[in-house]
Amino acid sequence: MMITTQQLQLLKEGNKNAFEALYRAYNARIYSFVLSMIGDAGVAKDITQDIFLHIWEKRLNIDLEGNFGGYLFKISQNMVYHYVRRELLLQNYVDKLSNESADESVEIDEELDYLFLRRIYPETFRRTASSASGSFYALLEIRVELS
Repeated sequence: MMITTQQLQLLKEGNKNAFEALYRAYNARIYSFVLSMIGDAGVAKDITQDIFLHIWEKRLNIDLEGNFGGYLFKISQNMVYHYVRRELLLQNYVDKLSNESADESVEIDEELDYLFLRRIYPETFRRTASSASGSFYALLEIRVELS
């Protein structure tokens, strides 16, 4: 079922029955389209709902003479791209936090090793640390010397 120009005009005027007709006419096709791009039924359902909400909010911008189906699918494609972009940014942020956390963990481990070796092997530590200026390399030399 296609929506008529008259129904689009009623939609532009805020007619809820025209919106319901639009929803019935395009919901399944839009959902299938979004699902084919996303692959997650729950996310596809949410995006589909957002698409129809967007249509309702932007109903005054509907071109009565244009290809409404093409317009609707272009909005759908853009909303999917926006979702994917947002998810990728979120994943990159989480990965960055995870990497920073791992780097901090390594630094903490190195500091604990340093304090442990300094306390347990003060003689070896003083001799090796003085030759390596107390750097991380001093820890490596101590580990080699102790093994």
